[in-house]
Amino acid sequence: MVKKLDGTARTIEVSWKKLSMTLFLNDQTKITQAESGMDLRDIEEGMNVFIEYKEEDDKMIATAIKVAAPGAATKEKPPKPSKELLKR
Repeated sequence: MVKKLDGTARTIEVSWKKLSMTLFLNDQTKITQAESGMDLRDIEEGMNVFIEYKEEDDKMIATAIKVAAPGAATKEKPPKPSKELLKR
């Protein structure tokens, strides 16, 4: 679930149960809902999302953000952050 979105800093903070992660967005981040393209400005706090990411220069970079349809709950488990990132 989206907790916070910062378009200026190009970051998205998401939470799932007790886990919270902040990921960076770049020009290659693909945002979709039901296989259709979506703009970053269309994402709102509270939306359910599934995010694919890669670790680069000690940052988590979102490569894809899949937005769940309104009213749908995501059933997919989030990826586990690396042990090194959890130590920070």
